[in-house]
Amino acid sequence: MPTRRFIGPSIVALLVLGALVVGPSLAYADGGRSPELAPTIRVGVNYSGNNTDSACSQPQCRVDFWRLPSLLSGDRVTVLWHHTSFAGPELCLTGAVTRTTWLSRLCNVAPNVVGLASSRRVIFRSSGAVSSAFLQFHDNDCSGSCGEYGPYVFNVERIQHQVNTRIVATRSVSPGGFLRARARLTNGHGVRNGTRFTLRVQYKSKYVLRYGRASRGSVDFNLRLPRSTRGKVLAFTVYRGADSQLIACRSRTRLIPVA
Repeated sequence: MPTRRFIGPSIVALLVLGALVVGPSLAYADGGRSPELAPTIRVGVNYSGNNTDSACSQPQCRVDFWRLPSLLSGDRVTVLWHHTSFAGPELCLTGAVTRTTWLSRLCNVAPNVVGLASSRRVIFRSSGAVSSAFLQFHDNDCSGSCGEYGPYVFNVERIQHQVNTRIVATRSVSPGGFLRARARLTNGHGVRNGTRFTLRVQYKSKYVLRYGRASRGSVDFNLRLPRSTRGKVLAFTVYRGADSQLIACRSRTRLIPVA
């Protein structure tokens, strides 16, 4: 008679914990054969798919769609991907399409890129605001003879928004005063409250840095300049580095006298 083993509560807890830890790193398959059937991806998760269609040999059948979050004009979508067959699919961004219109509006958000057998990182730049955007893995339209289909894997590593930054025009500043800048996304909305920006204040070869945080699309910088700067014209520039959500940005430099 076979021996039955009892699995205790502690072992069950470890198994459940392991599933939660491993889960987010697993690859999920497959994409949808039309935009309406496209599964929604999450940033930073590995996915796999296969645009092979054994029932149809035409390029318009060999396509996989994956739904992205809504994109703004100028957004950067960074994708790490590769195909795992001899000649796999190509990839582009498509938006605002249906199963009957996607072929005539192929890659209308960002251009097509050819896949490689080894991993490659590509950065797509959105040409406009799209509420329904898709990653599109497809066979290039060459009368069904190219054979660009098969399995592939990918990870959307980040989606970053473009930031438009400018210094608010002012006739002069005082050493103990403030300087205001605007920081907005391409849809006109302000960046997230608390986003940090740097102000560079330069006179000849010397400069100081000041810091401010966004609030409702504006950033105020406390200048705290030496009194010796009175009567001089200083150069002011606002900038910030890139992070996982925003592209690096830099304002035009303004020459402003200190009164």
